[in-house]
Amino acid sequence: PVLTTRIQAALDLGTEDAFSRAAGMAVLLGLVGLGVPAILRLLAGRGAALNRPVAERALPVDSRVTVAFAAWVGLTALLPLATVALTSILARTGTLSGGLTADGWVSVLGDERTRDALVRSLGLATAAATVTVATGALLGHAMERSHAPWLTGLAFLGRLPYALPGTVLALGILLAWSAEVRLILADRLTFVIALADTLWLLGLAYTVRFLALPLDQIRTASRSLHPSLEEAASVFGESPFRVLRDVTAPLLAPALRTAWFLVFAACFCEVTLSVLLRGPATEVLGTRLFYLQSYAD
Repeated sequence: PVLTTRIQAALDLGTEDAFSRAAGMAVLLGLVGLGVPAILRLLAGRGAALNRPVAERALPVDSRVTVAFAAWVGLTALLPLATVALTSILARTGTLSGGLTADGWVSVLGDERTRDALVRSLGLATAAATVTVATGALLGHAMERSHAPWLTGLAFLGRLPYALPGTVLALGILLAWSAEVRLILADRLTFVIALADTLWLLGLAYTVRFLALPLDQIRTASRSLHPSLEEAASVFGESPFRVLRDVTAPLLAPALRTAWFLVFAACFCEVTLSVLLRGPATEVLGTRLFYLQSYAD
């Protein structure tokens, strides 16, 4: 067991004491997760910059180094992936004596819970990627154009959840939204926000977690766009919305597409947040895989 699995086990108990222990371990995990990068950045700032000569030609690489690197990649990446693919079509796990079969795939495609989890994962990933990229694009482009201090503060808050360990973020969201929030207006209207055990909570967690991906990517892409393009459109009477829609968005389209697919893939395959925030009716592919690996035959 490590800190993350101890936190998950404590949450499964569901007692008040277990939640307190989980929160304490999450604080420790968060301090390490944020403290180590801060120390490294501080140490890097004190280092001296070294000016190295630029090589005029590529240096030869020893063939033994190439072979060793290829063997390392094969053992650590290709072999596990090939094992997963082979296991999915083996009649008996771990041996070829039973022959090959498609029963594993049939059971997956025929399982209603797995199909429902697939639909939820696709929907959540699509929605989270769209909202995250739209928000990150607006904030990143605004930062590059105005350099306002309050935008820098918002960007820092947007990057913070990605820097935190996923377990810490999930526990924070779980504790913050575990109870209903009631808003009463003029003693007449009551709004109840109940996100616990809903897809809304998972969508919120995905959006907050991966906002840093489009934020930095769109800001970098905006640096390559000269402001005169947008200024010219404004001079000819275009509204800020039309400038954003007709000038900025088409020019940033490649970066927007890349950022969208990055966030979509991350949300579709997400496990840590999903396992801790799942509800009885909100199983996604990540939690389904976790259940099958942990408890099934």
